[in-house]
Amino acid sequence: MVTCVCYSSRYHLYFVCTRALVVHVLNEYLSVVVTLPLNIRLVQKCVFVDETQQLITAGVDGCYLIQMKIHYKYDPR
Repeated sequence: MVTCVCYSSRYHLYFVCTRALVVHVLNEYLSVVVTLPLNIRLVQKCVFVDETQQLITAGVDGCYLIQMKIHYKYDPR
């Protein structure tokens, strides 16, 4: 079950947090690029900061800052 979604307009990626304690990263075609495990219970809000490539999550366990490394082989536009 999805708890929150955020979008990166710079990288054209969606970050989907679920109750299964994972973050799914989707591309502009909504295909799963990568699935990342989380140690955080019930993420209620997430925001992606394009300039620093950081995912900020807030939920039951508090707020966390997750540093992402985004590389892709093609320009999505």
